[in-house]
Formats: sequence, structure tokens, C-alpha cells
Amino acid sequence: MYVNSIIIKLLIIIKVIISVAVAQPTIIRCCHGSVLAEGRIYIGGGYTGDENENINTNDFFSFDLSVPFSTTDMQYEVHANVPIMSTAHALVYAKSEKGGMIYLFGGKRVIPIGDPIYGYSLEKQAWSSITPKVNNGITMPIESSTRIVGITDSSLDTIYIFDNGTMYIYDVLNNFWNPGVIAPYKINEYGAVMLNTSEIAYIGGSDGTTNLPMDQILLYNTKLSLWYIKIAKSNDVMPSPRQGHTASIASDGRIFIYGGFDGNEDALFSSGSTPTFAVLEYDGNEFMWDSPELFNPSSVMRIYHTSHVVGDYLIIAFASVFGTIGFFVIIAGAFYLKKHYNRRDAIPTA
Repeated sequence: MYVNSIIIKLLIIIKVIISVAVAQPTIIRCCHGSVLAEGRIYIGGGYTGDENENINTNDFFSFDLSVPFSTTDMQYEVHANVPIMSTAHALVYAKSEKGGMIYLFGGKRVIPIGDPIYGYSLEKQAWSSITPKVNNGITMPIESSTRIVGITDSSLDTIYIFDNGTMYIYDVLNNFWNPGVIAPYKINEYGAVMLNTSEIAYIGGSDGTTNLPMDQILLYNTKLSLWYIKIAKSNDVMPSPRQGHTASIASDGRIFIYGGFDGNEDALFSSGSTPTFAVLEYDGNEFMWDSPELFNPSSVMRIYHTSHVVGDYLIIAFASVFGTIGFFVIIAGAFYLKKHYNRRDAIPTA
């Protein structure tokens, strides 16, 4: 894409619409799990309550995105409660011989912590306990040591869970934990996406002491079971190191990074990451950052939220700000794409 005399710059203009909608059971939430499955965004668990009280919840509800909707009147559907109360867990959509399932992994759980995996059948609309078989002695602990993100392959039958340096691979069809290769370093509070090259990109986050630079992209090759690092360049300003952000990928391969902060939870005031919104492109060889202008941006620092790309919309579900838990919001953005070509040795033509 970035070859010879042709420089392609993607400018995505997002017109942000912010609204507050009533969620179940409260409009306040953080550290929840969410997943896009069969035209709906499903949300479950996390903290509710105000800045003085964190209330664990196990509610589970969804928004139908397959029909026209308004950000001023989001209609939700309540489903059977999650069997456990958990925060910082992963909800992942995959397919087994029983059909489409939403799987819950890890998290910080309220006692009783329950079973290793829970699955929600979209057909039966019910949760069930899953105890996976073990391959080569590899098993993921019931609780994860940090906030985790679950990634599936293109066939939706293999799930990758990365927890503080260790890769756990869940074979959905055979109900097996499989061994993964240890990463070159630990990383938590990261953003992650599956690339169209069958590589998982882990972006940002912390090694437990400091935030990792955003020009350092950690990749896991799912076909070769290999870890490696690639350096990202920037068209303008390199995004600041961050944690607590989200990464989501569009069908054309663009990766959208939103939110995050410096990670200093002991400070009276913590710094939000800049820019709030950034775009990372990958052509299979080189990563390139861009920081398009975000119109009507929210002044609230958003961390520990979730995000999904749905058609022409980037949807941010819930948010927390330093020292408090923010209201439930959905940010909808219509993407307008402009490509700027600069051919050094060519005469400009219409």
C-alpha cells in the first residue's frame, strides 16, 4: 500500500453522536464483557454503581443492530443472567456442533467463582457450564490475572485468550485447551484484533510497570504459532502509550483505537491518551498510524469500555473515567473515506 512513489493516506472523518440510553439494570457500567453475534451486541457483567460504590452484576442483555436504530432510543432485550458475577472477563462468539454460542472466559469473579467456561446458546437462549478437556496439561485458570480479550479465527471454531504473557487456545469443536507459545513479554490492558493475515495484533497495554510504546506491535501468527514484533510508523503524530483502550477492526482491515489512559490510578488526576481516536493500517508487511480528526468528540476520558465496528459505525459501549464510572453511551460514527495520492513523478490529472 505504501510503495514506491505512491503514498496513500486514509482520512476517516467521524461525526460523533453521543446519547444516553437506559440499560439493564442501570445506566452506569464498567469493566463488562461484550460481543457482536448474529446482528446483535450482547453485553454482560461488569461493575455498576456510582463513584463511591462498585456493584458487581451478572445481568445480560443485547441490542439488535440488524434493524434501523436510533442512538436516542436504543431498545435492548434482556436475557438470562450470566451464571457468575465477573469483571474484566471475555465474551467471545464462536460456533460448535451445537450452533452459535457466546463463551465466557476468565475475569475477576465473585465467590463462588464457578466453572472454567460458560456458554450461552443463541438458539436455546440459555447458559450452560462447560468443562474443557486438557491437552498436554494445558488449562486456563478459572480466573484470569488481568483484563482479557478473546479472539476467534476466521472459521469461528478456535478461540485465543492472551493473559499476561500466556496464550491459551480453546478448540471449540473438540472442547480442548491446547498449548500456546509463551509471548516474548507480558502484556495486560491491551487492545487486540485478528488481522486478515491470520495474525493477532496486540496493541498498547502495559507490561505491569510501564505502558508499551504504540510503535511496537506484538503479533501472534496463528498458523505458525510464532510471536514476533513489528515496528509501526506514523503519518503524523505517534499515539501516546496507553492502557484500558479498545481496538476494533473494519472489514477493509483498518484498525480503530479508541480511548485509554496513562494507567496511573494512584494519581489525583490521570491523563487520557492522545489522540483519543487513532487508525492503524497493515498491508501484511508494514504498520502505519494515522490520527484523523474526530468531530464533536466527548470530553470524557473513556477507559475499560468495549467497541465494535458494525457496517459504517464504530460503537462504543459504556465507559469509565478516572475516579468514577461513566454513563452508558453509544458513539456512532459515519465513516467517509478519502484517499490522497501523491505521485512524485506523475503529472496530476482529474
